[in-house]
Amino acid sequence: SNGLAAGGAVANSGGAPVNIPVVIRDDNGAQLGLGTISLPGNGHSAFVLSDRFPVTSGKVGSVEFGTPASQPIGVLGIRFPASGMFSTIPVVAVP
Repeated sequence: SNGLAAGGAVANSGGAPVNIPVVIRDDNGAQLGLGTISLPGNGHSAFVLSDRFPVTSGKVGSVEFGTPASQPIGVLGIRFPASGMFSTIPVVAVP
């Protein structure tokens, strides 16, 4: 990955705890793994993808965050190259 780190941040804007299902896919769309992110009401989590989901280490692909029933969440993707400059994928808020 030439010093590139990819991260994510997930927020639960609802008052009840949620379990957010995660599907990890490679660049051909094949499923590499599954996961869950548990958040308390109005909670959040930020992480480096390869730390939270080791199967993503050195891979190109996508991470899909499912929407818990009747609970709004927000997701932000962050890309950190070795230069120190970073870019983000726009925040997606799912009602």
